[in-house]
Amino acid sequence: MVTFVQIQDSQHADFPAVVALYEEAFPPSEKVVSSAIAERVDREIYQLFVGYEATQVVFMAMFYPMRESEFVLLAYIATHRDYRGQGIGATFLRESVNRLQREAKYLLIEAEDPSCGEDKALRQRRVNFYRRIGARTMEGVKFVLPALSREPPAEMVLMVAPNYRDSRLTGSSVRQLMTQLYVEGYDRPLAEVQKQSFLQNISDFVELV
Repeated sequence: MVTFVQIQDSQHADFPAVVALYEEAFPPSEKVVSSAIAERVDREIYQLFVGYEATQVVFMAMFYPMRESEFVLLAYIATHRDYRGQGIGATFLRESVNRLQREAKYLLIEAEDPSCGEDKALRQRRVNFYRRIGARTMEGVKFVLPALSREPPAEMVLMVAPNYRDSRLTGSSVRQLMTQLYVEGYDRPLAEVQKQSFLQNISDFVELV
């Protein structure tokens, strides 16, 4: 049985194992440097959760509670390759969504756009994984991550879990979320996000489907 524990200090004995799992699980286009992860955990910007099988680190997830917002970003989630397919991530997310519901909060998820790239089937499986925990997609919204490496930036869809209090969001609130993600989540200047074309392509209302 996997036990989930929050780690609040990058000096924790298991933090290097968490970083190793993070480095293995995510492509360069979606990763910030590990030193930035440590800083954000220490400054309580990120909430880091670790899953243990006995004493072994087999799972990690990082949340970013967005400032003055009802949304909490699922920044990263990964399961050790030897433990995938056992429902560990789904169990953790269901527990997390239930907790957020009690706090009147919603989980915001960035998922790789299944219509882009060469690994469309894998991307679709990931979207389906989030759908199984009750997430819905912001229809017609494209979100491009800032350039985090020399590779082309990843194109994402945005999802919300659990069921939002309405079937749609206003376009202005979606634009605000995207701006916060760039400025606060990825530490980019406001001028950079204001240049992004995806901000201009958001309709007045965004359906959750």
